[in-house]
Amino acid sequence: MRAATVRAWCWVHKWASLVCTLFLLMLCLTGVPLIFHDEIDAAFDDRSPLAALPEDAPTLPLDAFVRTAMAMYPGERPLFMSFDNDRPVTNVTTGKVAQPGRGDLHITAIDRRTAKPVGALDEDAGIMAVILRLHVDMFAGLPGNLFLDFMGLLFCASIVSGIVVYAPFMRKLAFGEAAHAVAAASAGSTSTICLALALPGKRQRRV
Repeated sequence: MRAATVRAWCWVHKWASLVCTLFLLMLCLTGVPLIFHDEIDAAFDDRSPLAALPEDAPTLPLDAFVRTAMAMYPGERPLFMSFDNDRPVTNVTTGKVAQPGRGDLHITAIDRRTAKPVGALDEDAGIMAVILRLHVDMFAGLPGNLFLDFMGLLFCASIVSGIVVYAPFMRKLAFGEAAHAVAAASAGSTSTICLALALPGKRQRRV
């Protein structure tokens, strides 16, 4: 591989890595708490308590929950339901149109045993909602999604360019020899280090 080609691949590897690293770090730091969001939500649970009823109390039909939600928000129609796993609660989502925008729908938690509302769910409230928005789109909506997608492409470019630069030459080096080559070139630029690995045994010129 020619020295000019190595320099070009090193340039791609250096800048692709530097640009995407900050955003990859952000995704890692926000992704870790999202993995444990159930445990974090349970530790800071501020949901309204349910009515004290016998454990074998029967649940009401789903139509009763829909009527309760529609009575709370006249003019809206039911869109879908979800069910809590840890308590007898149905979450009814209502909106004025079939595909409402963000903030134009309501999610009401309803006790399945009494058909009474136990609170409205606000998915944009709380620290976990902030972390989720930062992780998904950095509060920028679709442009934020596309920007993070581009950072993913840069990460792929960093991996590919790293393989192109280092893999062919690492096979020619004994174990530990690469460390000596890097140490010898550490006073130079990144291109110098790349060339030191690419052309072992030859005297390198600072670039």
